[in-house]
This record gives sequence, structure tokens and C-alpha cells, in this order.
Amino acid sequence: MLETRYKSPEELRFSIGEGKKVAIISCGACANLCDTGGVRGMNFIKGLVEDWGNRVVAARTAIACCPEPIMREVLETTVKGSGAEVLVVISCSAGVKTAVLCNPGMPVVAACDTLGPSSLIHQD
Repeated sequence: MLETRYKSPEELRFSIGEGKKVAIISCGACANLCDTGGVRGMNFIKGLVEDWGNRVVAARTAIACCPEPIMREVLETTVKGSGAEVLVVISCSAGVKTAVLCNPGMPVVAACDTLGPSSLIHQD
């Protein structure tokens, strides 16, 4: 499991821009266990984005963001046709990379920094 922390609000706001239609995909696996992803993380980022004057046109929590088949399904069923201009991915760098490799047709913005293997895992 990779540990994630939110980027600063200033960095995220700069990366998204102003007056954009935003799609959000949140990881239900590792990022959720780090309290950055899942439904709670999605709602948190959605609130920030809307407070900045952007409109969230699609939002979904995925079981995990790193497997390409899951990311492709989420993009196809949730993001495609939404009119989104930017995709915010709440996951570790693996999920962000997968989103980019799936070529969603819009800029991909990482909402989190990846810190490395989690200290939440007990190692003997």
C-alpha cells in the first residue's frame, strides 16, 4: 500500500484553474485507507473545487485507481460525455499514471502526493 497526503489547496487550485468543469475519480483502496480517498475524500475535494468557482460534472469512487481495466471503465461510464475539462484523481501516483495512460482527453490533476510504502503496514 502506498501512503498519500493531499496536495496543498493552493497547488491543487492552481493546477485545476478557474471556471472549469471538473470530473473527480477517488480511489477506494490505498488512498481510502490513508483518509484521502474514498467517498469522504471525494466529497472533500468536491467541496474545495466548488468553493473555487468550478463545477463538478462527474464524481465517482473507484474500487482502485491503479488497475487499467477499472480506470477505463470509470472513465467510460462516468467521465466520458460529462463535458469535463479537467480530471482530478485522488489516489497515489500509480492511479494518476493509469489515468494518464488511459488518455481521457483532458488534463489529469493529482490531488495527492505519494509518500511511499505506508507505515500503517506492520513489518516484522
